[in-house]
Amino acid sequence: MTVVLDRLANTLGHCSLLQRLSNDGGYRLIDHWQQGEFHHDLVLAIDADKASAPGCILVVATNCNGGVKEVLCFGEVPERGALWASRCPDVEEFSGRLPPLLGQSRT
Repeated sequence: MTVVLDRLANTLGHCSLLQRLSNDGGYRLIDHWQQGEFHHDLVLAIDADKASAPGCILVVATNCNGGVKEVLCFGEVPERGALWASRCPDVEEFSGRLPPLLGQSRT
């Protein structure tokens, strides 16, 4: 099932990714988290069956230009701090509970 995540990540831009999700059953924006000037996480709810995804929550990490860096898939919305704790385990300011990662793709 990571094929769909690879296909989304390989759109390389968040506009193209959102268009593809629209074509594959739609999405709902849950949140937008900005970390510094250059990193954004779009938290999206999708219909996992229609999109052929392993879970119903996508976290799409983009750079400041909207370029897709990674697509993470969960069964529930992760805590922002937990997401960053998994990315930067040596940074003490990040913490929280991260639900099981059901799939991922990086560009």
